[in-house]
Amino acid sequence: MPNRPSKKSGRRRQKHQWPKYEPLHVWSTGCFWHGRIEATGRTGKCGMGIPCCPHCGSVLYQCSQRKWEEGTKAYEQQGHVNYIAFMAWTEAQGKCWPTIDAAAQEFTATTGQPVIFAISKGEPQPGSADTQKQNCKDQTAT
Repeated sequence: MPNRPSKKSGRRRQKHQWPKYEPLHVWSTGCFWHGRIEATGRTGKCGMGIPCCPHCGSVLYQCSQRKWEEGTKAYEQQGHVNYIAFMAWTEAQGKCWPTIDAAAQEFTATTGQPVIFAISKGEPQPGSADTQKQNCKDQTAT
């Protein structure tokens, strides 16, 4: 309907303002893979299902790209050596791993940089759903 004055008030209706698009970062629930939402696959044979890992089809969690980057930076500052480099490297590889440990071993073998996950008792494992829920408080399942 055109932007006409309403009958009751005589004022023009305001056009609907769509929220500003904020890029999403997603990570897998069943393998170790993460990346931008645009890099995902789709479940189902027709490609119209929910976003999933483009390699194994595992479903995903999501949060804003900004919060993902803030969480990654905060995680490395907590003593997790080379975590930012590790996460950037894994995203660039174009594959998924069965576990974060398998990815970390391949990262170290390829780059020569160790990845140290300084885990204290009771702290969630890096790359786990619990860790990412902590880093991305606004996470939702996609």
